Amino acid sequence: MNLAPFVSCAALLAGCQATPKATPVPVRTAQTDVWRGDGTAASWDEMMADLVGADAVFLGEEHDDGAGHALQREIVEALLASWGGGALSLEMLERDEQDEVDLWMAGELTTAQLRDQTGSSGWCGPGSWDAWYQPILDAAIANGGVVVAANCPREHVRTALSEGYESLPGFDDPRRSEFDLPGYEHDDYRQSLRELMIGTRLGLAEDGDLVLVDAEEVDRVLRGQLVWDATMSRSAAGARGQGKVVHLAGHFHIDRHGGTVAEFRRLRPNDMVRTVTVRQDPGFVPGDDEIGAADWIVGSASAAASHPSTSR
Repeated sequence: MNLAPFVSCAALLAGCQATPKATPVPVRTAQTDVWRGDGTAASWDEMMADLVGADAVFLGEEHDDGAGHALQREIVEALLASWGGGALSLEMLERDEQDEVDLWMAGELTTAQLRDQTGSSGWCGPGSWDAWYQPILDAAIANGGVVVAANCPREHVRTALSEGYESLPGFDDPRRSEFDLPGYEHDDYRQSLRELMIGTRLGLAEDGDLVLVDAEEVDRVLRGQLVWDATMSRSAAGARGQGKVVHLAGHFHIDRHGGTVAEFRRLRPNDMVRTVTVRQDPGFVPGDDEIGAADWIVGSASAAASHPSTSR
């Protein structure tokens, strides 16, 4: 599992750096591993029947999981086909890029122009947009959907992280519409972030190194994370005007009804929400620490083994 993008300030703002080798093809097979949130085994069809009945589905990914992205594409395709349209909301596009997305949907920008004008080509490493994300957008459009640029522009995340919310643009600034602020405290989320930061540093430390994560540092990273979450959740909630919505983001934003899901539930308490988290670890089986991570847990390792042309 790639944890660094969520706990390092530089990585949080720069994204991951995988190198895709090919556009993913449909990879789901009878061997695709699916579990319910309680850890019991299930089938792909059981999961999809449940997801189709939801108003909003949140797909949590490991950004550099090529096979996982192909599975996401199948989920998006199946949901929008069953729903008769709807919205695909993404962390990977920022709210101030919606104009470019709209022009692309209207046929006034080519796919290459969309990629270049949004600076998305290397979102998760060289070539990652064409290999991993554009096929998901294409699947949404092909099934009557719309695409929503959901995320907060990174300049505002940097400001929140380094200077605090009070330094963000005010309501008299037109840039204020580019982001949202969290609606309440997220104590459990803060604790999860702290544990993640500690675990990552332990993994990077040399034997005998002292690993410290102080409260001020956790709060600083949490500010940036929550601006991200609040913006994505309100974008997804707004997309409900287009019908049902499926939202893609890194799984830390979604697991255990994390910041993005919690903020969405605050905004739309009557919606039926389902969460899916995709894991790519070889031989992954949900352990005690994974129980309850999402309503559905999908393992992409068997798919990755069948398609070595996608790389981590």
